[in-house]
Amino acid sequence: MADTVVKLKTLHGGGSGGGGGITQWLEACSSRVNLIDGYLNRVVKQDYINTQSTRFENENVGDDFGGGKWARLDKDYATYKAQKFAGYPGGGTKLNVRASNLLQSLLLKDTYYASPEPKKIRAGRKGKASTGAAIAGSLAVVDAASIHIYTLVPYAEFVDEKRTFTDWSQHFWDRTNRGIMDYLAGKGKI
Repeated sequence: MADTVVKLKTLHGGGSGGGGGITQWLEACSSRVNLIDGYLNRVVKQDYINTQSTRFENENVGDDFGGGKWARLDKDYATYKAQKFAGYPGGGTKLNVRASNLLQSLLLKDTYYASPEPKKIRAGRKGKASTGAAIAGSLAVVDAASIHIYTLVPYAEFVDEKRTFTDWSQHFWDRTNRGIMDYLAGKGKI
């Protein structure tokens, strides 16, 4: 199972709360720390979805991605893929997209959500609870310090460093951490 982890690198805020004094500002920060999983689930997760979508549209070219532009397919496989998957999204020509299962799982379509405690898994809005083997979908686990997003697409393990979808640039991490710090300091929204 491929694992994309959006993990907090820093959990500190700065600045002044203004008006209410440092004690009230620290209490407000403490309160927001207790609600950080909501921020991660609503804001960081949506940013991840938007950024992952852009990655696939631009074949890993952009400020948020590590690893560089995805390598082209070898000629024989490109020809096979274009013929076999012509009727699917991407017309058999988009890199890392065959029948769109991997992309849809990374965009958290048909997602199962789990708490960090074992056996607390529930289907997302469009997801279906299942005990069978999944061919598409994803699992998102959000706790007070991280989001783990797993694709349930079995062939995701064959994607390699030439066409990675789990490599993030420092720009992405800086933006994510800046948003978290702003939220903790009372500048962001949930």
